[in-house]
Amino acid sequence: MTETRYQLIKGATLNVIDFGATGNGVTDDTTAIQAAFDAVASGGVLLFPEGTYIITDACELLTPTGDYSFRGENATIKGTAAALTTYMFNLKTNGKNFKMEGITFNGNSKARRLVYVEERNQDLCNILIRDCVFKNSYMDILTAEENTGMYLRGGWDKVTIDNCRFTDHTRQAAAGTPGSQGTAGCIVDTYSTYIPRFTTIQNCHFENILNGDTGSDANNVDTDGLKIFGGNTAGEEYILSSAIISNNYFRNCKGRSIKIQNDETTVIGNVFARDILPIASGFAEVNLQISSGEVSSNKFHYDETSLSKSPFHEDGDATADSSIITFYSGAADSRPALITVSDNSIYNNVDPTVGVIQTVIDNSVGAGTYDYDRTLSASGNKATGKAEQFISTTPQVSDDGKFSVIATNNYISELTDSFIGVNNGGNYDKNFFSLTNNIHTASVVPAVYYSTQPPLAQYSITGCIGMIDNTQGSTITGVAGTEEWLQRWTGRQPVSGVNCLSPLEEQYGGLVTILSAELEDDETWTPPKRGYTGYGCVRILSVNWNNTTSAIFTDGSTDSAPTDFGSGSDVVFIDEGGAETDGKVNIWRDTTDETLGIKNRLGDKRVFTLVSIG
Repeated sequence: MTETRYQLIKGATLNVIDFGATGNGVTDDTTAIQAAFDAVASGGVLLFPEGTYIITDACELLTPTGDYSFRGENATIKGTAAALTTYMFNLKTNGKNFKMEGITFNGNSKARRLVYVEERNQDLCNILIRDCVFKNSYMDILTAEENTGMYLRGGWDKVTIDNCRFTDHTRQAAAGTPGSQGTAGCIVDTYSTYIPRFTTIQNCHFENILNGDTGSDANNVDTDGLKIFGGNTAGEEYILSSAIISNNYFRNCKGRSIKIQNDETTVIGNVFARDILPIASGFAEVNLQISSGEVSSNKFHYDETSLSKSPFHEDGDATADSSIITFYSGAADSRPALITVSDNSIYNNVDPTVGVIQTVIDNSVGAGTYDYDRTLSASGNKATGKAEQFISTTPQVSDDGKFSVIATNNYISELTDSFIGVNNGGNYDKNFFSLTNNIHTASVVPAVYYSTQPPLAQYSITGCIGMIDNTQGSTITGVAGTEEWLQRWTGRQPVSGVNCLSPLEEQYGGLVTILSAELEDDETWTPPKRGYTGYGCVRILSVNWNNTTSAIFTDGSTDSAPTDFGSGSDVVFIDEGGAETDGKVNIWRDTTDETLGIKNRLGDKRVFTLVSIG
């Protein structure tokens, strides 16, 4: 990071020792440091030589008239107040550039905000925090007030935090209110209408952001490693406010490692690790409440707790809970939202009998009508272990906006529910789902699942493994007419089906379905009912031997017979009650459930391919 981006700090270099500070770890240096703050307010650099500086109250610089900087040479500021203080350093920039580097702040559980910096102007100045440590903030009263290592609040043009460490921040048990401020390693926030414009967090370490609660206590909430708030586009107005979070390490941030509310955010190249119980509502490792953004090339590691409990549920039990990457938009607006999740690796080392992830990617919208398009693209993500769903999403009800999910080349070891779970239903329209070359290697699950009546939607499911329709056609208990698997609602848009991924059979429509099976001699194959059975369905059967073992026939009539493309002697269609004939390929139709039967009577193993055209 070059100095010119933040402007060289002009003015004299002052030394806190010259104002009476000792740095001996015993003497109270509060008064001396405050005197040094007053002197550097007109601009310049304040030097903290190596040592430990004891403070018992907040040191404040509230009316700077020039750019100023704090530089430490292996210096530690340690709080030892008799009672909890609100700040250790309380600063304002007032349109002036500020830089701080090389200082360790140890709240010693005696301060709520270790460093607080405020800017009540927009885009007039920049702030750089580099090579600093913030540890041991604390909150001991039963309110919703936050405690944090560093709180930057206001309208800087650029906020850069580089190579800093935020560790061991916590609060008293039951201190906090769900959904309000809690404990955080670092917060970058707005002040009134003033917003941080461009925020960069890089090469930092966030660890042990906790609270005093365990289990399902109602106050066991809001413990986040990094929180960023900025301009959030509403309506058609575009508010330029973005963040880049890169090359950081997050470990055991009990609630969320990252929570961001701004217009655009990129989270790339970070490492996340967790082996503790989460908060009561479960964790969301990366929680982006934004208009558009990207989460790419990150690594996530999950292990059982020291007591062999689940890190996914607040009670440590095997109930599926928590989400790894989540997006949420709670405001209806007219700006298109583009969400990208790509090339992330998830190493889930938790035994499935101990705990299960609920969702790998959660993409949701709040209540109301959305007039903008919202698109989620998920590609190249890989996950070991077990989860309920790979993607959970909320369809959209709108006259104008479109809602799309494009999932390509993703992998997960085991799913228990579905690849995509749609967590809403009803009269929704303009929804599009495209799944291509996704792999799930455990027992077969549905490609798309609805808990209630499915919304109007169009689907394309191709080249996926371990995700098919429900061949048994069972329904959800108490919900008439809903299949448990990939669905095409009667009378709605036709759906393409390839590689055994067509929807359940229907009476109308035009569908091409390809099914294959390798049969030993005398082995019978009952192809699952795909596409649209009934009168007029044309089927082509091909056997990999020669062209005399290919036939075309119509299904749905008891007196149908094959049309032979070969010699006429190698394919036999047997009506109901007909007898099998040795040396032939036998085909018959069961009038009870309208399935087909195909038996290999050709003397050796063959591959049979059945193409249905409705």
